[in-house]
Amino acid sequence: MKILTEERMKKQLGIFVSAVLGLGLVLTACGTQEKPSSIAKFVDSNCACCIEDQIKPGRFIAMLATKSNKMKTMKIKVNSYEELIKFDAKTKVEGAQGVAQIDNKSCIIVDAVKQGDSYMATAVKLLKPVIERVRDLVVETPYMQQKLGTLPPKLVNTLLVDSRPANAFFQGSIPGAVNIPYPKLKNAKDVSKLLGADKKKEIIFFCGGEHCNLAPGSAVVAKKAGYTNVKLYHAGFPGWQKAGNIAVIQAKGLAAMVKKRLPMIIIDVRPLAVASKEHIPNAVPISVAQLANFKAKFPVLSKEEPWNTMAPIVLYNDTFSCGKPETGKELDQMTRMILGWGYRNVSVLDGGLDSYKKIKGELSANSLRSTILYERKLAPGEVSAQDFVAAFHSLKSDEIILDARSSSEFGGDHVPGALNMDASTIDKGSLGQLDKYRNVYVYCNTGVLAEIAYTKLTKLGKQNVKFLNDKIQYEPEKITVGTFKKYEIQRKKAAEGTTKKKAGKVEGC
Repeated sequence: MKILTEERMKKQLGIFVSAVLGLGLVLTACGTQEKPSSIAKFVDSNCACCIEDQIKPGRFIAMLATKSNKMKTMKIKVNSYEELIKFDAKTKVEGAQGVAQIDNKSCIIVDAVKQGDSYMATAVKLLKPVIERVRDLVVETPYMQQKLGTLPPKLVNTLLVDSRPANAFFQGSIPGAVNIPYPKLKNAKDVSKLLGADKKKEIIFFCGGEHCNLAPGSAVVAKKAGYTNVKLYHAGFPGWQKAGNIAVIQAKGLAAMVKKRLPMIIIDVRPLAVASKEHIPNAVPISVAQLANFKAKFPVLSKEEPWNTMAPIVLYNDTFSCGKPETGKELDQMTRMILGWGYRNVSVLDGGLDSYKKIKGELSANSLRSTILYERKLAPGEVSAQDFVAAFHSLKSDEIILDARSSSEFGGDHVPGALNMDASTIDKGSLGQLDKYRNVYVYCNTGVLAEIAYTKLTKLGKQNVKFLNDKIQYEPEKITVGTFKKYEIQRKKAAEGTTKKKAGKVEGC
């Protein structure tokens, strides 16, 4: 697996651009790069999302990294591989008036023929963003609220699919959803074994919000498999929570949080006599009738502490189950009351305590709390938005910022000076490439992939790894880190800082 540095990527089109364009060489952060054995493999996984049927020999599906209209040459990125392709007046261009009018970082299809050691483009097609390919399938939050109704939802002839990785699903999802990660669906030999035999039933896909391509990709797979009533909830789980809706947490997710002693509020809604015999550690026994009296004990909602709106609040009974309304009446009333107070991370335990016991989650008979106690703390290995930005500005030669997204997303935009290591490809070979770094700070767009990368690296034995479990937004002049309190990386200053530290920084593989 290759790790590409921003500095090296710039060098390829900077100091050495004349030689590269003239000789048609292909360079990487480590020198000459080994090409895939077949041009049919020149397919970027993100750009090809939803158009896999257009893959064929002699065709690149890639991201346009940069171009030179004067030299009639463009550089494209296919995952971690880069290639220089020439074009001329005979090159047919679809979706733009010419190659010069295609924005860098756009996904394109390039049909090319071999000319000596390089390629000549015969046709270039500008691809729409993934969401634009399935825009007609999008439904909004009001549609989802009406579809799900009260808690628990009883979905009739509708399959609600969470396309995110399993660990994200376990930690919280939309009530009634099943987890079918996009890669699993895309690679399935028989899609009907996952989605069912009824091709006319409604299937709604969602994932991690408007910047997530997993659900759009899943929707296209379903359409191609012959399902005729496919929909896409593009706002995803973040949009669902932001709108003040109830979530469900899986027993595996809650058990992991309890084991790590992460700060959260656990409410046992069963009668006190029952709860006191067996309960989840540190749960607070509260009934529907008592809940209003506990309002003042919940975390304070204020401008000074805005993060408290996302304090994890989990309610459970014995047998709550989606599809069985009689098991969730009290939970529905209580969660809606808490949401009405302004809290946005309220969930119920799917399957109730019964499901928690089946996976042998930690239980207690003497740790019920009489009141609500909550103090926001970072999870093991987590770094705050403030400390992440501070680490960036004071980065030493033996420290590194690591981007856990795919190479295409990294190429689209990233934190200046960061290295790219796709979380899905991390293995033992990854450790050797990080040995030189004493501290590693991992990020993505939302925190999901960063935590996956952190978990993999620490299990493999890498020490001093921290991950950012927060949002990053890219703007022309700056990069904003954080959801509530926001911290900024000014692009101009960051570039100057990177230049100053360049001599002392180890680059490449």
